[in-house]
Amino acid sequence: MLGGAGGRGYGLANAQLTARLYDGLHPSMVNASMLTLVPGTPLHRAMEKGL
Repeated sequence: MLGGAGGRGYGLANAQLTARLYDGLHPSMVNASMLTLVPGTPLHRAMEKGL
């Protein structure tokens, strides 16, 4: 699971859809990971622009 992957304003919808996915998969374990955006990278610039 990667929290916040839906982007700004999509947190609740992303969480609900993620829960639905996991409910259908019946996993024995779910891992919540953190993502570190490194300044100067394309992903960090996209985050700064709100994309």
